[in-house]
Parts: sequence; structure tokens; C-alpha cells
Amino acid sequence: MREYEAGTIDAVYVLFNRFKNVADQVPETHQLLPIERSMLDQAQAGVEASGRNLEYLFEPSSSEVLSDLLPTTSRR
Repeated sequence: MREYEAGTIDAVYVLFNRFKNVADQVPETHQLLPIERSMLDQAQAGVEASGRNLEYLFEPSSSEVLSDLLPTTSRR
């Protein structure tokens, strides 16, 4: 991310083999950065069409989890 922000690189891609079965794996490439406007529009349209609310509330908070875990992991 730092290299992208600094302008050292101009795009980020992820490449992998999509496993279909033992004999068939399909290579795929997905562009991560820069995020294309068309991808954002497609994602927004999909959310609106599904009627789902994509806001999540995580409980307990990360600080509560950390305060619970630290005492148990630091005991000797």
C-alpha cells in the first residue's frame, strides 16, 4: 500500500488458481488497486438490489477482547 501511495507502483493485482477439481484449476487475475469506478458501481447496484444492510456492529469491541485476553496469556 505504501508503494502504491508513493507512486512507486501504479497498480496492484492478485493472481491465483481457482480450484475446480483435482484435474482442473483455472488461473484468475483480479485488480485490487486502483479501484475502478465500474467495480464500485457494480458493488453498489448489487447491495441495493439485494436489500441487505452491509453495516456490521462487532461486539465486544477490540479493546474489550484485548483486555480479556491479555491477563490470561500473561499468567505464569
